Amino acid sequence: MVGPFSQHPRQNYMQHSFCNTHLGIKLQRWLIWWVALTWSIWNHRNRIVFSNDSPNTSKILDDAIFLRYWMMPFSFAGAG
Repeated sequence: MVGPFSQHPRQNYMQHSFCNTHLGIKLQRWLIWWVALTWSIWNHRNRIVFSNDSPNTSKILDDAIFLRYWMMPFSFAGAG
């Protein structure tokens, strides 16, 4: 079967992992942004659905920026 999914779940995880030290700095930064923004959107969606919060795109972006700076030291730990 041909499709967008990897042959093995581990390959799918490694594709989205932002801690790969063999990746270039630019790619690591894009992956960090992807993780931070996805996590922020998910959390904001949960607040809207379960806490009757109102949609707020600036809050999503602020949360993503905070997470990005929080995750930066962990992503470059092994990069030389």
